[in-house]
Amino acid sequence: MRRQKNGSKWSKEEELILRLYYDLLPAREIAKILGRSERAVRNKARKLGLAKKRPGKVPKYLKPILRRINDNYINSEDK
Repeated sequence: MRRQKNGSKWSKEEELILRLYYDLLPAREIAKILGRSERAVRNKARKLGLAKKRPGKVPKYLKPILRRINDNYINSEDK
C-alpha cells in the first residue's frame, strides 16, 4: 500500500484511475490503489461529478489488473 498523500494535489493519472474505476470498485479499494483516504476519494469523485451506479465487491477478474496498475504506478514514482 502506498503512503497517504496528506492533502496533496491530485495528478492527472490519479484522476483518470478514479474516473475509470469509481463505478466498478468500492471507494475503499480505490483509496488503497491511490494511497489516499476513502474520504479523499469520495470527495474528489463528488467534485468530478462521478456517481456510483452500483456498489459492490471488486470482480475477481479485475484484481490482478488493478495490482499491476498499482505496482506500475508506485514504481513510476520511485524514478
